[in-house]
Amino acid sequence: MITGGDPEFVDQVPRRQAYEAAHPDVEITYHGPYWKAVIPEGTGHTVITQYELKDVLDKLEALERER
Repeated sequence: MITGGDPEFVDQVPRRQAYEAAHPDVEITYHGPYWKAVIPEGTGHTVITQYELKDVLDKLEALERER
């Protein structure tokens, strides 16, 4: 989806919703200037923080491909 006048801007909300639907155990939240994803793993968890939602989703998908 392209919004506004910037053809490079793609709305990441549908992508986030799809990821959350496929991975209900992963928590993605916004904390002021940055986004955070918490991935439960065994007795601990992995935390990803990025300023852009796109970057968090890119990292989550890269980690998934590595498994």
